[in-house]
Amino acid sequence: MKHNILLFISLIVSLSGVAKNNAKNVFEEYKKSHHLQCDDSLYIYKFVTEATSTINPELEKSYTWYYNNAIHTSKGNYSGKLLNGTFTKLDKRTNELVEKGRFTLGKKDGAWYNWGKDGELQAYMEYKNGTPHGSFIQYTGNKQFSEKGSYRNGLKAKTWTTYEEGVVTSTTNYKNGVKDGKSVIYDKDGNLEKVEHYKKGKLDGKCYLYKDNKVASKEVYKNGELKKEKKHIVRKFIKKLFKKKEKAEKNEESEDVKKAKEAKRAAKAEKREQRKKEKIEKQEKREQKRKAKSAKKKTEKK
Repeated sequence: MKHNILLFISLIVSLSGVAKNNAKNVFEEYKKSHHLQCDDSLYIYKFVTEATSTINPELEKSYTWYYNNAIHTSKGNYSGKLLNGTFTKLDKRTNELVEKGRFTLGKKDGAWYNWGKDGELQAYMEYKNGTPHGSFIQYTGNKQFSEKGSYRNGLKAKTWTTYEEGVVTSTTNYKNGVKDGKSVIYDKDGNLEKVEHYKKGKLDGKCYLYKDNKVASKEVYKNGELKKEKKHIVRKFIKKLFKKKEKAEKNEESEDVKKAKEAKRAAKAEKREQRKKEKIEKQEKREQKRKAKSAKKKTEKK
């Protein structure tokens, strides 16, 4: 029994030591950062700042900091306590979320969200060291995509897609912030309108215009300059018209040839009939002469 009591006392002492250490760690962490709140006429801001900010700022970076009961953003430097931790922006009238994300030493970091007045998500964007880096999604008011793509070190990268009422209206490839590769444009019904090719932000290669999902004209570019004049719909129509005319003329010619052959055959048949008729007439004349001669001989005998 005495042994159990001693074990219990030693356990309490151990736990109190752990609690003391934890409390000390929490206090040390709290001394490093301050959890604050401020507001303006429209919004309430809840955020965390560094207790003391002594970093060397980068000239090309933007910093968000707190001073005199207000949040400030400046490029290349700061003059207050840097935001460092979770940041929340609320609508002062409705208390609904407007923006939420995280700062690391005054610079946006990780996933950031924006909401509209109706509480629906408007945008999602990823940051790294204060620069857009990763996915970007923009929404319309009816929970549908408006635009979707990716950033790399603050510049557009990979495929970007735009939407209208849930229908894809364009897909464009980007590299280092400029168009590079294939770009396809559709109308609001999803029908193909244009296909272009880019290289380092300039048109380069074959570009097509479509009508009724069929190629209406073609252009060829090299380093942004037009290399071949496009064939317009009118020209194609005229060409097609001429082809029809040539075909009709050939058909007319073949009809004329056919009629000529028929006329020739009819003429030959008529000549044959004429010769046959002449032959019969000659035979009849010879028969008449023969009968006349025979009758004359009979008369002379008498």
